[in-house]
Amino acid sequence: MIIIFRLIRGLLLLGLIFVKPAMANEQPEVTLDQVIKSGLQHYPALEADRHKSDIAGLKSKKAWQMYLPKVELTSSITSLDEAIELDPGSVELERVPIFTPEVDIPAVEIQDDRFFNAGISIEQLLYTGGKVPNQARAAREKEKALQYQTAASENELILDIAEAWDQLALIDQMAKVLKEARERLDYQQEQAQKAYEEGIIPYYDITRIRTYRRELARQKVELDGRHKLVRNQLERLSGMPSRLFADVSPKLEPKTDAVFKDRAGLAPELKALEHATEAQRYLQRSERSGYAPDIFAFYSRELYQDDLTDLEPVRAMGIGLRWEIFNRGQVLRRNQIARKEVDISLAEEEEARDGFGLKHEQAKVNLEVAREKQEVAKSMRDEAETSLDLAERRYEKGLSDVLELLEAEREYQKAELKLTEAAFEQRRAAFEKKATLGILKPENF
Repeated sequence: MIIIFRLIRGLLLLGLIFVKPAMANEQPEVTLDQVIKSGLQHYPALEADRHKSDIAGLKSKKAWQMYLPKVELTSSITSLDEAIELDPGSVELERVPIFTPEVDIPAVEIQDDRFFNAGISIEQLLYTGGKVPNQARAAREKEKALQYQTAASENELILDIAEAWDQLALIDQMAKVLKEARERLDYQQEQAQKAYEEGIIPYYDITRIRTYRRELARQKVELDGRHKLVRNQLERLSGMPSRLFADVSPKLEPKTDAVFKDRAGLAPELKALEHATEAQRYLQRSERSGYAPDIFAFYSRELYQDDLTDLEPVRAMGIGLRWEIFNRGQVLRRNQIARKEVDISLAEEEEARDGFGLKHEQAKVNLEVAREKQEVAKSMRDEAETSLDLAERRYEKGLSDVLELLEAEREYQKAELKLTEAAFEQRRAAFEKKATLGILKPENF
C-alpha cells in the first residue's frame, strides 16, 4: 500500500510539473466589455477631452476665487541723484524801532539719497455687478458641455470598437463557411477521383473541383488579411496588443439593452449644445455687468519706514470704488458680440435637434431594413442548402455534371455569407439606434 501511495503521489507531482507551465502560458479570454473599458481608459482623444473638461472646472474655481483677499508684500531699494532737503531760506523777524533782523536757517535733510522701504497691502473684492458669478457659472456650464461632449466621443469609440469586434465575428463566420465548403469539396474530390479511375467521369470534373478549391484558398488568404487589419484597428482603439485578438471567436448576437438613458433621454451631443448655450448666456450677463463699478475693501501697513513715508500714516484701511466711466466703447462691443454668440448657439442647437431627430428616424428605418434583410437572407440560405443537397445527390447518381454541383456550392456559400452579413448589419443598426437616444455603457455589450 505504501508503495502504491508513493507511486500515485509521484505521478501527481509529475502531472503538476507539466500542467502548471501550460496553464501559465494560456492567455485569458478577451471579452468585448474588457476591450471597450480599455479603450475608454487609454484612447488619446478621450484623454484630451477630459483634460479640456478639467480646465473648464478650474476656470470656474478661478472665477469664484476673485472674492478671496489679495495680499501683496512690496519692498524696494531706491537710489536718488541727491538727498532731499528742505531749505526755508532767510526769515525776516518782526520789525523793531532800531533795526529789522534777518535769520538764515540752514537746510534740513529730510531724505537720504538711498533708502529702503517695505509694506503689505490687502484688498478684497466686495461687488462686481455680477461679473464674477456669471463668469464662474459660464465656466461651470462649459464644463458640463465638455463632459457631455466627452460622452459623445465615448459613444463613437464604443461603436467603433463594437463594429471592429463584430468584424472579427463576421470574418470568423466567413472562415467557417469556407472551411465547410472546402470539406465538402474534399469529399467530392475524393469521390470524383474514384469515379475518374473507374472511367465514370472525365478528368475535366476533377480539374473544375481543384480550381474551385484554389478559389476558396484565395478567399481564405483575403480573410486572413482582413482579420489582421481588424486586429490592428482594435489595438489602436483599445490600447491592447493585437495578438490578444488572434484567437477571439465572438458571436453576432445583437442586444437591445446596450444603452443607458440619462434623465432627459437625449443624446449627449444635444446635452452638450444645451449647456454650451447656457454658458454663452452667462457670459452675456457677465459682459453686461461691465457697466457696473467694482467695490473693494483695502488695508495697508508700512513694515519698514526709512523714507518720506514717515510723513504718511503707518496703517490705512477703508472701502474703495473703481468705475470705468468711458472705455472707448469696449463694453458695448463686447455685449454685442456676446449677444451674437448666444444667437449662434441657439441656431446650432436647433439645427442639431432637427438633425438628431432625422438621424434617429433613419436609425429606426435601418434597423427595420436590417431585420427584413436578415429574414430574406435566412430564407435564401435555406433554399440554397436544399439546392446544394439536391445537386450533390444528382451528381452522385450521374444525373448532372460538376458545373451544376459547383454552381450550387457557390450559391450556398454566397447565401451563408449574406446571412452572416445581415446579422452584422442588424447588430450595427441596433447599436446606432440606441446611440441616438442616450449614453452607451460598456457593461451592456
